[in-house]
Amino acid sequence: MTNNCAETPFLCYSQINIVGMELTGISWFVRLLLFAFVLQIASNCIWLHVSQLSRELLQYKRGDDKRCALICQNVWWTALGTTIGILRVIFIIGNNLWLYLVILAGDVVGTAVASYVQSKDEEKALDVNIKHLEEPRLSDKKKKIVSLLMPESMSSKKSNRLFL
Repeated sequence: MTNNCAETPFLCYSQINIVGMELTGISWFVRLLLFAFVLQIASNCIWLHVSQLSRELLQYKRGDDKRCALICQNVWWTALGTTIGILRVIFIIGNNLWLYLVILAGDVVGTAVASYVQSKDEEKALDVNIKHLEEPRLSDKKKKIVSLLMPESMSSKKSNRLFL
């Protein structure tokens, strides 16, 4: 199957034009497709990592050394992610169907990979407090909290069943 790249450059698989450079040959084309695929996976992993860092750093007060360290990491990863984003836009400007399909596949694979390898969120303060209230030695505090949360019209027996 031959492909006339002059008539249908959108479907061409033997040359591609990226930012004014025309790269000819199937080997160049395949390398660019692989590079675009890897960039898309990296982009998704970096995006999820930056999201995680943002959640973590917002748990510290302004001026806290831990927050400052996380801000530095966040800025570094954001800069790297933006650089990759610019490269991805350059590939999209290449206006080639095969490149679009590889970017789509890379996005799907990248989302799966990023979701698989990202560490879990740290426990939130509310989750920790609820866990502690489940300890038998804190049953009096639990009853007090239930009484504060439940309207007075509900019987104490019924409210205890809802939370126990």
